[in-house]
Formats: sequence, C-alpha cells, structure tokens
Amino acid sequence: MNQMMIEEIRSIRLEELIDLFAEEERKIEELEEYADVLKAEVINRVASVFDDSKSKQHKFKGFDSVLTLTKRDTVNLVSYEFLKKVFKGATKDFAKPEIKYKLTDEIKDVLGALNLGNYTKKTLLETLQELGIPEGFHNVMTKKLKGKPDKDKEFLMSQLGIPEGEAETAAYFIREAIIWEKLKKILDACDVKDVEKAIDVLSAAVSVNESLAVSVEKIS
Repeated sequence: MNQMMIEEIRSIRLEELIDLFAEEERKIEELEEYADVLKAEVINRVASVFDDSKSKQHKFKGFDSVLTLTKRDTVNLVSYEFLKKVFKGATKDFAKPEIKYKLTDEIKDVLGALNLGNYTKKTLLETLQELGIPEGFHNVMTKKLKGKPDKDKEFLMSQLGIPEGEAETAAYFIREAIIWEKLKKILDACDVKDVEKAIDVLSAAVSVNESLAVSVEKIS
C-alpha cells in the first residue's frame, strides 16, 4: 500500500471508515470460503496420487503456478504403559512428561512408521544392495543417508546420477531401512529379546493421524 492510499484512508470520516472496514472484512471472509472450496476440490482430485506411492510429497503444475501436496503424519501417544513394557527404564528418554507425555522427535519417527507399517525388516546395506547401488558407494552412503527422503533423493541424484523418479522411490525404501536400524538399536539398548512382540506393543502405543497440506507458488 502506497503513501497516497494511506493518506486517503486517513481522510475518511469515522462512520464511513467503519462501514468500509466491515465491507472489506466480509470480502475477506467470502474469499477465504472460496479458497477453502478450491482447496478441497484440488485435494479431492489429486489425493489419490498417494495410493500407490511411498512419497510424502507431490507437485502439480497449473499454467503459471505450482501446487505442492504434502502428507503429514501426526503421532499421538495412546499408552505410556505400553512403552514402558518395551523400553523399561529408558522410556523417559523417549517420552517427556508435561501435562501429558510428549514423544521425542526420534521415537515419534520410529513409532509412527511402525503404526503405519512404513518400515522394512532389512538393514540399510541390504536395501542398497537390492536397489542395485554399486558396492563401491555403500560405505559412504551408510554415513551420508539419514532417512530424510527429500535430502536423500537429492544425494542419490547428485552423487549417483539416478533419475529423479527412481531416486525418490529409492529414498523411501532407504528411509524404511533406516527406521528398522533405529528400532533395532533402541530395542538392543533396552535389552528386548522378543522383537515381534515389541513391534506389536509399540504399534498399539500410538495413533497416527494423516493430513494433507497444500501450498502454491508462482512459476518464475
């Protein structure tokens, strides 16, 4: 808003200013309602893209804009006692007491994957072999890959020259393997012997709510 417009507003009588403000507020509400309808229709048309994809994010192009659709998982603790059955004395390291127990980001990542079945019972090395990654890259990749799909995809593309689509799929298989290694490491530290039973208990200890986030940006 330029200075001239500001000066013009300052010259308006209070009664007229109140009416003008009320009218603009109504316009904003109508625009927000319209935008909500557009957003719902967009999600309705494109949400099925997640049905056969491990990717949590997809982009769609308009004529002069790009829409980003992101699936977000919210992990909520259902039973602190279930966690204690598996993690025992280490439970306090993964669930921080507030008014209710708050899971740490690390264990939230693992428990959310268990609840949704987004993990594999294979090591990262086994997964790299199955993906056909040259053996000479295995050592450096086990250190560089962190289970963050976006970053791992970029690494696979830049360091191995893997096409974007293949790199994206590989990044999610890699994430599932890293989740498994994290879980095994935690269970070993907690001296858990029955891994399958622990998985069942931990899966039931949380609930996961999935939601979709939409963002748009102009194509430059």
